[in-house]
Amino acid sequence: ITLIYEKTGLKTIDTFRIENACFFYQQSVEKCLKAVLVSKEISFPSIHDLHTLLALLPEIEPPCPNSHDIPTLNIYAAQRRYEEGPVEATEEDAKIAKDLAQAVLDWAQKIVNGKAI
Repeated sequence: ITLIYEKTGLKTIDTFRIENACFFYQQSVEKCLKAVLVSKEISFPSIHDLHTLLALLPEIEPPCPNSHDIPTLNIYAAQRRYEEGPVEATEEDAKIAKDLAQAVLDWAQKIVNGKAI
């Protein structure tokens, strides 16, 4: 998970196009959710949809933070991959995405490292 943090730009948004930064934040969340699923020995399909991945999570304490907002990051996976999307990402969008990604990263590290139930 630390590698995700370092490779996806959670540290610096200034060096990326805003859409790219949002894509990296979405990817961070996706990889964190998948890491938690693997740590709980739960199989998952080869998908990028955060809503589907969240639905596969068992009841965990503490629960995944901001789970109701996480699926909003799905748009950035498609927008970056296919260079299309309904709206252009803004700096505020990137800040929100970064905050969500950081919260999920912190949570996932606790789960994967065995510090949560």
